[in-house]
Amino acid sequence: MCALVHFLEGAEVPGNVTWLSGLQLLPPMLAGFVDAQKLLPGFFSLTVAGALLALAYQRTGGLYFSIGLHAGWIFWLKSYGFLTATAPGANAWFWGTGKLIDGWLAFFILLLTLAGAGKFLRQKPVPEKT
Repeated sequence: MCALVHFLEGAEVPGNVTWLSGLQLLPPMLAGFVDAQKLLPGFFSLTVAGALLALAYQRTGGLYFSIGLHAGWIFWLKSYGFLTATAPGANAWFWGTGKLIDGWLAFFILLLTLAGAGKFLRQKPVPEKT
C-alpha cells in the first residue's frame, strides 16, 4: 500500500486558497495513477523493494540495515539521474526513465535482490528467556 504514495504528483494552488482548493488539486495530484505503463512496473518494483526492506528488518532485528539500504538506493537513484541522459526512442516501459523504478528491468533486478537477500541474510537468534 505504501508503494502507491510514490505515484502522487505535486500540484500548486492556482490563485487564492478557497474551500474548493483541495478538490481542485486532486486531479493533478492523481495524474500519476492514469498511465498504466508507468504505474504497473513502478508499483511492482516498489512493492518488492518494500518486501526487501521488511525482510532485512525481520532478519536483522533492527532498522539500521533497512535504513542504510534505502539511503543507498536514494543515493544511486540521484547519481543515475545526474550521470545519465534519456535516449530518445528507448523503450521506457522496459528500461525505465530517470526515476529508474518505473521499468520492468528494475523489477526483475529487485526480484533477484530479494531472492539473494532471503538466502544470505541470516535470521537473528532469539534470546532465550530465563
